[in-house]
Amino acid sequence: MNEVVTRCALNYGEALFSVCPDINKAEAAFEVLSVSELTDALSNPAVSLEEKYSVVDRLFDSSAAGTVKMICKNCDYQVFAALKPAYKTVWNYHNSVVEGLLEYVKEPKPEELDRLKKTLAKKYGVNSVELRLAEKKELIKGYRLKVNDRIYDSSALSFLNRMYGALVRR
Repeated sequence: MNEVVTRCALNYGEALFSVCPDINKAEAAFEVLSVSELTDALSNPAVSLEEKYSVVDRLFDSSAAGTVKMICKNCDYQVFAALKPAYKTVWNYHNSVVEGLLEYVKEPKPEELDRLKKTLAKKYGVNSVELRLAEKKELIKGYRLKVNDRIYDSSALSFLNRMYGALVRR
């Protein structure tokens, strides 16, 4: 979440999702792609396309292999790093899921999290909400919630920054 995903990466994410809608199988492919020596070899112009295809066939599930081969054929090697977040974005869209990051000073109670998830699900029209939690003492008090491109900030730090800005403008 929150990584910048290019249109090109989203296209490959959509292509991978179309042949591999099972997120667990896709995760296995991302695990293989996380090996930098492999992505270096696949993006190396000295390695022939046939050799790349042979390696891909040996290392990847047949459903993911086609997408990786397409990336190699089109020389879109920069997509390797962005493929996982792109796939997750596409998977979330097709499975009616929204992701968010909740930064807090004091960890919310489970019932507060449930209520927040229900509110977000209704607001975004999705079936499920996945929240990552992160403690941020610098917020002083309150929370900051990031969902898609929106930030909901009710922290004391935000209030102090706004007050400081208003005083400086006078």
